[in-house]
Amino acid sequence: IDFSEESVAAQRERVPHATYLHADAARLEGWTQPTFHVVLDKGTLDAVCQCVTPQTADTARRIVREALRVLLPGGVFIIFSIIDAAVRAPLLLEAAGLDAATGVHSVDPSGAPCAVYSAPRGPLSCRVWRLAAHPLEMPDQEFMTMYAFSKLAAD
Repeated sequence: IDFSEESVAAQRERVPHATYLHADAARLEGWTQPTFHVVLDKGTLDAVCQCVTPQTADTARRIVREALRVLLPGGVFIIFSIIDAAVRAPLLLEAAGLDAATGVHSVDPSGAPCAVYSAPRGPLSCRVWRLAAHPLEMPDQEFMTMYAFSKLAAD
């Protein structure tokens, strides 16, 4: 899904066997119920929030809420961001209904340090990692942040 018709057309030419749709991530009206196992954002939220204003923050909140709404139980919403987590995490966590103050520093199964946020008795958790950025893809960035919001499976 991409807001840009030009990007959708370019991707269809580049990888014709995949499905690409033109839509607004803040208004996923074509999906009335949870549909996706994975929702991936690589740049949309960064583009929306280049300059944080009340309007762009509201749009970012709607994007996060829509992604979580269309996510199936047991699914994951992954966000890659070049914006420092100290700046970006509070807005993303708040949009998802999580409290940034509840973060616990942890280590994932691979041994990588991460922060873990969970809603008490809620259907959602989030892990946040600081990753080394790829020098060919982002030559001006030393690190990027990955957020993985997990929607817990129904009992």
